[in-house]
Amino acid sequence: MCDEEMDQQELALAHGFAAVKTAVAIVLGIVVVFELPQRLFRIRKE
Repeated sequence: MCDEEMDQQELALAHGFAAVKTAVAIVLGIVVVFELPQRLFRIRKE
């Protein structure tokens, strides 16, 4: 492989990793938004 192909693969890997991290952050944010209010309401009822 030439250097240009290696650079493109490294760039693609970096972008792919960033996309995966973003997707995980979105999923965790959604989970927190849905779970936190339920816990707060349970504490208030008891």
